[in-house]
Amino acid sequence: MSPNRAACRTAPERMRGRKPSVIAFCRRSPALFWAFCKPQRALQLAACLVALVTLCSCMMISPIREEKSAGPTPVPIPPEISGSSTDRVVTLFFRYRDLLMLTTETLALHDAPDDKRRFVKLAVEALIAGPREESANDKLPVLPPTTKVLDVQGTDSLCTITLSADFLTRTVKGADIKTLGDNNQSMLEAERTRRLGVSALVSTIVQTGAYAQVQLLVDEGGGKGVRIQQRELGEASDELLGPLSCDESILSILLTPRQTLRAILESLRDRNAEQLYRFIAQRDEQGALRPTISEVSDFIEKSATLRDDMIIYQNAELLSGDGQSVTLLVHVNFLPRSGGVVERDHLPLVLRRENEVWKMDYDALAALIPQ
Repeated sequence: MSPNRAACRTAPERMRGRKPSVIAFCRRSPALFWAFCKPQRALQLAACLVALVTLCSCMMISPIREEKSAGPTPVPIPPEISGSSTDRVVTLFFRYRDLLMLTTETLALHDAPDDKRRFVKLAVEALIAGPREESANDKLPVLPPTTKVLDVQGTDSLCTITLSADFLTRTVKGADIKTLGDNNQSMLEAERTRRLGVSALVSTIVQTGAYAQVQLLVDEGGGKGVRIQQRELGEASDELLGPLSCDESILSILLTPRQTLRAILESLRDRNAEQLYRFIAQRDEQGALRPTISEVSDFIEKSATLRDDMIIYQNAELLSGDGQSVTLLVHVNFLPRSGGVVERDHLPLVLRRENEVWKMDYDALAALIPQ
């Protein structure tokens, strides 16, 4: 039985003094029923209907709470670059220890804007902020921490980015460049670090996939960006810096597996234990700790000498399925202390990623060197 018919059955009690014909009419036309009901009763019934409708609506549209999966710490999005967005991962480039080489660090940007220019601005701001705290032992900042991204413009392939004057007037540690005075060594280091910073900036922007080239401008006052001289980057030239891409000059300082293995072999050839130690994994695959730096130094001092004619074969890199190890083939010649030459051709060497840096296990290094 419908609610309307049930309501009409109680009508005689609420419609005292009215004619039976009216009651019968109400049964046939529930819409007119309210016209003959007493106002108080009508209001009470209306309130009940409203409450019922509201309750049903809440039950129908109540949202399901979703748990977000754990992942890299998101970078907050400044208000000026919010908008249509998606979750994306960006590759940042930082200095590896005190070497003039770059290594990578991936960072999850939650709610990253879809607009290319805004996304590049956010990526560069993350680069300025520096590596994660847990990476501080291996990775160093490449841009002064007070640097600001003033503007980002772009065409189909060229990104023009304007940085604040702090890029030139501050060191990566935030000190005023003027405090270096006439210390030529400190100024040289500042210029080299600045050049490394430009390479990291270009690599970070190009790796976003938004642009293929980068034109750097620096604020000369009032937010107006100008091109800088190559001399500012330690070059012996007053020519202005033009658009840059990830060419050979930048690729040669990126710690790719190939470049990392070259650095390991050159450190071994030069018996540079301090530099070699930076590329030995802290723990091997079995979890064993690496020896101390003095033990490594003693080992390579007593070992055979690596000749200069080493070869790392092209197109012979085999990356593991999880991307955390890679095998490369080398040709090396050693000169044992007992005399003669020990030749090793197409020797496979394995590198593993530790804190996103390619390194070699100590046992693999020791097995490489004839005693």
